[in-house]
Amino acid sequence: MGNFVILALVGVIIVFAVRSVIKRGKNGCCGGGECSVDSVKVSDKVEGHYPFKAMISVDDMHCGTCKKKVENALNAISGVWATVDLSSHT
Repeated sequence: MGNFVILALVGVIIVFAVRSVIKRGKNGCCGGGECSVDSVKVSDKVEGHYPFKAMISVDDMHCGTCKKKVENALNAISGVWATVDLSSHT
């Protein structure tokens, strides 16, 4: 009887794990449902025109979609030009 309960519990865990993998495969790592995100274009990419520089850490970036979403949010602000380094989460 104890073995059956443990086996059933392991089966439930496997079902949830497989569902999570399938969801991430379809929706990217964030599960946001957006695999392709259009870029917000910055018209002025001359660094000298931006007198200030800031480095912001964003801990939960895991994929290219996360990167694009953060860049788009910042680039949508007038007078801001943002680039994201996914490997350092900045």
